[in-house]
Amino acid sequence: MAVTYGFGTGIVQLAAQHRLPAIYPARGYVDIGGLMAYGSDRTETARQCANDVHQILGGIKPGEIPIYQATKFELVINLKTANSLGLYLNCCSPAPTNHRMSQGKLPYAPPMTVSHSTLSLL
Repeated sequence: MAVTYGFGTGIVQLAAQHRLPAIYPARGYVDIGGLMAYGSDRTETARQCANDVHQILGGIKPGEIPIYQATKFELVINLKTANSLGLYLNCCSPAPTNHRMSQGKLPYAPPMTVSHSTLSLL
């Protein structure tokens, strides 16, 4: 995944250099060392886009296709980065990776309907 058109690594390194606990909009940042990311599940969004294209190619007018609003969100935390920043995350005591959280229970969720969310610990 190309994070911010190639600037993701520099952004994450700059935050680490200044010891800034940063939250990013996509998992790719956490994969390259960022602290945490919270955002919609991009796989689900891509599926919906493919479905829209399929409908358009099938003859449905684009204006007749309902607007898609994400309902699946992902919170990813890099525990190695958290430790390097001296952060202790109480919510992250030993838990399985890809732990499914109960419906709509993530803190600071955006004001919209959430069907389910995922917490991943790296």
